[in-house]
Amino acid sequence: MKDSELAAIANPGEAGARAVGLFSGQPGIDVSITRTPRKLNVDPNARPPAREDGPRPIPRRFAGRNYEALTGTGTKGDGMGLQKSVETYGTAKIHVTRNVMGVNGEHWFEGDEVTDVPVNVAIQLVGDKSAYFDKREFKSEGEIEALEKLGYRVEPPMLKTKDRPEFASVIARKNTSKWLAGTIQPSPGTA
Repeated sequence: MKDSELAAIANPGEAGARAVGLFSGQPGIDVSITRTPRKLNVDPNARPPAREDGPRPIPRRFAGRNYEALTGTGTKGDGMGLQKSVETYGTAKIHVTRNVMGVNGEHWFEGDEVTDVPVNVAIQLVGDKSAYFDKREFKSEGEIEALEKLGYRVEPPMLKTKDRPEFASVIARKNTSKWLAGTIQPSPGTA
């Protein structure tokens, strides 16, 4: 502490003595706080400044939807496995901002760029401020410009699973999976 601060504590003055008396409950002490009223004007078109600690932007096509979390195969019901998650929600590209445990127990480190992340996992990571969506996930350029104008950091489009060439074989198998059709013979007399 500086000498001036120590002196102020040792000799609080009249205002300090009144405050001590008020808070210690001594009778006969009357303290009032006065303030000059201000005149304020509200601008209805004004936007609040962007917050560094605020939520990270989510592309419009992902927003406003409830996403089911990934579950293991041993859970009750069907669960939401990785393949079902990709088929249901699609994939996205994210940039990791802090070390996290990714899909299938893989460690994702700060600065990693992860592609083909299931959207429900990406939404959870972005909501936890552990990642942000790639700039190309925001389809319309007007959306990117509007968010950047507000001060959000929008970094580097999501393809549906059926449009991705790496999943073409899986989708083809799914559509032709009638493996029991050729093995079951109708009972005689029911055909």
